Amino acid sequence: MKNLKLRNIAWALLGINIVLAIHELGHWAFCKLFGVATPEFSVGFGPVLFETKFAGTRFVLSLFPIGGYVEIFGVRSVVPGLEAISFAAQPLYAKVSILLGGIGLNLLFALLVFSIWGRPRMLSCEKEALSSVKGESLIGPIGIVTMLARSVECGWRFFVFFLAVLSLNLAVFNLVPIPVLDGGQLLLVLTESLFGVTIREESYELLMLITIFGLALLFFFLAGRDLKRATRGNSSS
Repeated sequence: MKNLKLRNIAWALLGINIVLAIHELGHWAFCKLFGVATPEFSVGFGPVLFETKFAGTRFVLSLFPIGGYVEIFGVRSVVPGLEAISFAAQPLYAKVSILLGGIGLNLLFALLVFSIWGRPRMLSCEKEALSSVKGESLIGPIGIVTMLARSVECGWRFFVFFLAVLSLNLAVFNLVPIPVLDGGQLLLVLTESLFGVTIREESYELLMLITIFGLALLFFFLAGRDLKRATRGNSSS
């Protein structure tokens, strides 16, 4: 990330959080459509910088721009007397719609950008933005920030194009059928609903922990590979 302006890195982090917020907004919108309660919608983690309440949801902006979430009420169990606002009590079509809402909104955002602007005709900038990840099929968090920060130098249109690409990749990644992702949650919901199989809470929590641990290992592995790539680039320049 050498020679990158701090301002461009800040724009890159903002862009990543916009894409993540779009994803969570898709879940939130379908929860509202089917009457499922969403106590909190958070962008970032850590100390709260700003908060407001809208449509029964507490919207929070936190200090560290490293992700976000929407809290969905009654995901695994129905609270007596609150069935109408519990996710677990919803019909199958509602559950599927809520789970696919984030993926759908990411795809819609990407489609809108691609259909309105198409591919920016900035080949020299594209080569510069992609040079740090050339030859790699999978990049990590540092590589994504670097690529977005480079795209800022090429202009806001190219930056938005890269956000659309990131949004498309986030949608595809979330289809992977592992428990912590939307695809995995969808698989669990379909298994329980169509085959009458009830996954015990202990087993569910164990699956989630294993998945989170595995994704954390992948995160640090890719981040380490990004650093090695950046080090090679700096030493060769």
